[in-house]
Parts: sequence; structure tokens; C-alpha cells
Amino acid sequence: MSEVIDIESEVTSGGSGSHNAHARASASKADQWVTCPASIAYVEKLIRQGKLPAKEDRSVYADEGTRAHDYAEAYLTAYIAGTKLPPVPQEYVDNDSVGLIMSYINGVIELKGEDDLLVEVEVPLFYSANESGTVDACVLTPYSLHVRDLKWGYGVVDSRFNRQSAIYAESMIKDINDDILAEKYPDYLTIPDSFPITIGIVQPRTAMDDTVWELTYGELKAFNLEALVAHRQILTNRVFFQASIKGCKWCRARNICKFRSMMLYGLLPSNLDIGALTEDEMLMIHEASSQIKAHLSDVTSYLNARAINEGHIPDGYMIAETKKNRKYPEEQEEMREYLVGKGLTIDMWKPREIKAQTHIKKLLTPKDRKVFDKFLVKPEGVPYLTVREDYKNAYDFAAVDSALFEGGDTSSDNTPSATLFDK
Repeated sequence: MSEVIDIESEVTSGGSGSHNAHARASASKADQWVTCPASIAYVEKLIRQGKLPAKEDRSVYADEGTRAHDYAEAYLTAYIAGTKLPPVPQEYVDNDSVGLIMSYINGVIELKGEDDLLVEVEVPLFYSANESGTVDACVLTPYSLHVRDLKWGYGVVDSRFNRQSAIYAESMIKDINDDILAEKYPDYLTIPDSFPITIGIVQPRTAMDDTVWELTYGELKAFNLEALVAHRQILTNRVFFQASIKGCKWCRARNICKFRSMMLYGLLPSNLDIGALTEDEMLMIHEASSQIKAHLSDVTSYLNARAINEGHIPDGYMIAETKKNRKYPEEQEEMREYLVGKGLTIDMWKPREIKAQTHIKKLLTPKDRKVFDKFLVKPEGVPYLTVREDYKNAYDFAAVDSALFEGGDTSSDNTPSATLFDK
């Protein structure tokens, strides 16, 4: 049996909302701890050893996101209550973002219709009643549930197979039973697997169209089962390390993690104590970095060529295309005339700026956006081989549950178990 990790939770807190407060096994970092269940305790150990700061520094981008969430919450709350709407912050006037923040707000209002709208509602996470997260916006009807998540950054996030939003959706459903809405929605106590759900991530500042993930309650539970199993592994200290692109991207230990180096490069001895990379070990990796990069490029090129030219696509993989933003046509006169005819004066849009397409779209009706899109030129994407993001329904939950609580081993044979944590 693995050692029990006696660690106090490291909880980062700030102001209100999901963009500020985080649980130990937070939904926002689910890609990290679901893929690598040992990472939570590993990061906490490095903090105690002084290898990582106790709190992460907040970036100016995080502060921008907080202000956007706060304004959207204030506006939608006033709209629901029928009280005076808050004035638009000068920040959005100065940087031409009024249409962007209002596109999210108006989209939520349109989705609401005559149904119930919950804004910035804190819910216990479905896998842990002691931890919570905040749902930006949720529309409830007797026959469906719709979750919307505002992302104010420039990075493109796909709502499909998004762990954070999926966790919030299932947590929202389970929390309704304990909420004042339970009396109004008694059928939520026995929701069938066919119950329809939509999950949307709204990204006003990107040039990409927002995506909506349509699924059933049964499909949602199947997708979230991996998170539930990983969380139980964390609670019982039957954890393992596993490197991955999504999992390591936001992990605080990604730069100094020995296990990541072992699994990716095989450069380091396998009998390392669990801790941070030493300077000598990092220099060893640094010296080999040119060869590593060249080798990665060579292998990737080989696999891409076989898949694209010979049609050899291994199981679990697919051919995808890199996404490229649409461009303005070289001749812009016809487009200019169209936009001016729709009431957009020249000072309201600047066609040579990268973000201008997004600004323009937010000022047009859905019908006019489709016409505007026809003026744009979409460069062809580059095909490449990538892993399919299918549903992960392979778990036999009863067997996993039994293994976790009766001493069985649920970790993979080829991933090192975390059994050496010390204080």
C-alpha cells in the first residue's frame, strides 16, 4: 500500500468568482491532475521545500479577465433583478472592447429567454463536496441545461471535451437538488441519461467562432468518470505520474519536474528521489536540447508523411488541419462599402489590425456576419497527425472503485507510482 501523504491543502484565493478562487483539485486544473494524479502532492512538496513560491504571481491578463467577469456579473445580475444597469467601464471604451464584452452578455441574455439564469454561482464539485467552483452563467429549463464560460484571453479554447466546463455542468446539476430551485425543478432529482446539455466557451477577443458542445447527461457522466476516478486515487494516495501536453502545460512544477524529464527523454537515472531537478540535471538536458528538438522534428515529420502520403493512420489517431485565421482580401473597397452600409463608420473598424475581424463581427447581426465572412480569405490549413479526442468510456467504475478501496492497483504499469513523498 502507498504511503499516506500528510499534506495541508494549498488553496489560492482572491476575490469573487471562478476566475479568483480555486479548490485543491480545481476544475480549472483538471487536465493536470486527471492526467497526472501525483502532481498535486508533488507541487505541494516542492512548495514546502522552497523550490516553488507558495502562491503564483497574477498576470495583468488574469486581472483583465477578473474585471471582465466582474462587469458581466454586475450587468447580468442587474438585468435579472430589473434594476439599473451598471455603466460601461472606461477601460472598454478606451480599447474598443465595448462590443466584445457586450457580445458575451447579450448572448447569455438571448440564451436565457424566459428561463432561469444563474450568474457566477458557486457550486460544490461533484467529486468533492468540500471543494467548489464557480459557474459563470447557467440557463435552466425543465428540459435542458446550458452552461456558458467566459474566457477573456486571446488563446483559443474548444468547448468540446473541455474538462473544466464538463465538471461545472455535472456539479451544477447535482447542486440544484440542494438549492432553492429544487422545488421548481423536481425532475432534476431523477434526470435521465438522455437529458440534453450544452456547454459553450465564449471567447470575444479571439478571431475564431465560439464552439458549443452538445451532449446528453449520460455522455457527460461518462466523460467525467475519469476525473472522478483520478480524484479518488488522489484521496487514497494511489497516484502516479504521467507527462502530457495538456497536463503539464499549467502545472507549476513543469520546468523542474524529474518525472517529466524521465518519461520524455530517458536522460536521467530511474531511481531518483522525488524532488525538483538539480542544476546539473537541468544542464544535462540543456546540453542535449538541440538533439532532442531535432529528433522530435524528425519523428514527427516521418509520421506525418506516412499518414498524409501513404494513408497510414495508427489506431487512436486522425488527420487534422492547423487552424489559420481568415485574412482580409487584397482589394477591400467592396467590403468597406458593405460595412459602411451597415452603419459602421470608418473610425469604428481598422481593417489592417489583427483583431479587427472580431471587433467587426461583434457589431453585426448574425445574418450580416455570414455576409461579412464571404469577403474574408481563409488560408488552407496544414495537415498533420494528431491524437483523437474521443470519449473515454473504458472505465469499469465498479472494478475501479473496488480496486481503490480494497487495495488494488489502478495505475498504469509503465508510469512510476508516487510512493516516496516525505515532509
